[in-house]
Amino acid sequence: MGKLPKFMNAPGPTGGMMLRSILRIRNDAPGFLGSMQKQFGPVVQFPIPKPLAYFVNSPDAVDHVLRIANRNYGKSTIQYRTLSLVTGQGLLSADTAIWREQRRIVQPAFHHEIINDVVGHSVRATKQTIENLNKRTGEAVDVDSEMMNLALNVVGSALFGSNLNEQASHLVKATLDGLDVIISRARTPIFPASWIPTPINQKLKRSNRRLDETVQSLIEEAVGRDQSSPTMLDLLVSGLEDTQLTTKEVRDQVVTFIVAGHETVASALIWTLHLISSRKDVQQKIYDEVIAIAEKRDLTLNDFSKLIYTKAVLSEAMRLYPPAWLITRNCVSDDEVAGVKIRAGSLVIVSPWATHRNEKYWPNPDAFSPDRFLDETKILPGSYLPFGLGARMCIGRDFALLEGVIALAMLTRSFSFTPTVRNVVVLPSVTVRPKHGLPLKLVRR
Repeated sequence: MGKLPKFMNAPGPTGGMMLRSILRIRNDAPGFLGSMQKQFGPVVQFPIPKPLAYFVNSPDAVDHVLRIANRNYGKSTIQYRTLSLVTGQGLLSADTAIWREQRRIVQPAFHHEIINDVVGHSVRATKQTIENLNKRTGEAVDVDSEMMNLALNVVGSALFGSNLNEQASHLVKATLDGLDVIISRARTPIFPASWIPTPINQKLKRSNRRLDETVQSLIEEAVGRDQSSPTMLDLLVSGLEDTQLTTKEVRDQVVTFIVAGHETVASALIWTLHLISSRKDVQQKIYDEVIAIAEKRDLTLNDFSKLIYTKAVLSEAMRLYPPAWLITRNCVSDDEVAGVKIRAGSLVIVSPWATHRNEKYWPNPDAFSPDRFLDETKILPGSYLPFGLGARMCIGRDFALLEGVIALAMLTRSFSFTPTVRNVVVLPSVTVRPKHGLPLKLVRR
């Protein structure tokens, strides 16, 4: 087994075990964390002296870090510092003090009345996707790229008041290129300064240039626009005009929502289609539910609460493939989690992927079983966190659920899906995505 270093005060792997697992850590980090959970329990310490690194995975420990003691756990970690290479100090990556002010400015864009309009945006974007897919029925279609475009179009119209159709393919590429660089940098402790024209730095530069150009055009489009139903961008531009915000701050928020606002929902839809493609019974139940509620008409906000099974399917897919599979925090002051003392400055790791597959709290955890979510009151707090928990829970949670459920209902009402490849490889990037896309055969209903 080997002797643990003196600085370790919780169970965990030895240095030798970590070295032997290096390839798995690089290629299957979610699976590695899951194995650590099974072997060492609710709080795992890694043999890293600086910063001290802990992996918390039981529901009570996760709930403590992300919700109960959330003010003691900031985002000054390598994960969010590298993410900021693309998003800047946007809402997703900003540390505590900056985040509170940003949240105050952005929050009105996610007010209940405004969120209700997401259904209309989702219906229109999904109808366009269905129209595109109708031309390709009977053949293998990469639904990965289709869902990315769909989600981007919803974000564009709902948050920015703009049609991003013409820019969709370029924006998706810029987003994915930027995220690729983030992962490369997070995996490499030493990397060249950003001004050195290495291939990876040039890739990041091109990605940010494309995102910056898009933001500038969106801002110009929003200036002077009717403010009777302001979008998130309108609120940001108002802040820019009265000098509450700088151009850089507006840019960072817009890029954050371009990146996070469509990447996460697209990931959820992609993996849901992957899972149901092998389950004709689940597809039929979704189809029957949608037809019983709305037949062939457009879905409305009133229909959302009735799509109980469809929402359960999406929720179960996000349990198995949580878009944000890794969450990190920096401990601000000394604390204790599940009986383990956590010193200030320690890195604390949470993995929704591992927590969602903990067999102590999820019977037969690797099985796809939407019925788990037909009664959400039975779900233990802290055991399910696809959107995080506590004060820093994803601000777009309700937006994403509305969009995801409506899109899934409409797509399944229009098509049946069949897998065309035997094994789909998971790529744990900023979100979890299929490494080689997701080709599915579509048949028009």
